[in-house]
Amino acid sequence: MALHLSGEEFVLLSRGVDARALADRVRQRVRAELGARAAKRGVVEPGTGEPLTITASFGVGEVKAADGAPDHVLTLATAMAEAMLHRAKENGRDRVEAPEDLEAILKRVLRMDETARRAIQ
Repeated sequence: MALHLSGEEFVLLSRGVDARALADRVRQRVRAELGARAAKRGVVEPGTGEPLTITASFGVGEVKAADGAPDHVLTLATAMAEAMLHRAKENGRDRVEAPEDLEAILKRVLRMDETARRAIQ
């Protein structure tokens, strides 16, 4: 199931699949489709006239049903995916990032939340 979250952010919900592999397949299809559309319309990089460079960064958040109540599971998965999306952008964009170390990811999410809290105070 695909859901529009906000702006350019979408959520893919799936069961029983390799989430990282699915995200990479979707990333490649998005790049190919948008690249083809841009080329068909003659859209090029400003100033260079080169073909438009399309990038897509994905963050993966995986949870198991045993991780808690349904609302908690969705919140946890969303937080993980958001942290992974930021990591993908920091690591050069046009990539898929998935958590290898859940503890490190949760610490990162908590730091992001703390930074946001300080920014709005």
